[in-house]
Amino acid sequence: MAELSKEAEEALTRLQVQSQQLEAILVQKQTLLLQKSEVELALKEIEKESTKETYKLVGPVILKTPPAKLKEELNDLLEEINIKLKSLERTEKKLKENIENTRKKLQELLPQLKGG
Repeated sequence: MAELSKEAEEALTRLQVQSQQLEAILVQKQTLLLQKSEVELALKEIEKESTKETYKLVGPVILKTPPAKLKEELNDLLEEINIKLKSLERTEKKLKENIENTRKKLQELLPQLKGG
């Protein structure tokens, strides 16, 4: 069996690292999407007219918080989540492009084994 060239080995290693990075990004993205969903649901509940008292969890303590203040905090959190999601999506796109380029490079290098 023919050995991989040093360049092919490096490309393969790079592809594996990039794939692991992409997997980590996707996990982070999924976590943020779940948080976003939870925040949106909480905001919806606060919007209900019947919500006169609200509470928030601060560590192991539950504190009574005015609905307007809690709504403001949740909106700020939602904005942070959206910014992080956009950043992760840009990183994900770039990683996918890098993975595709590395795959193409690897495919160019591998036929050399068959012919060589």
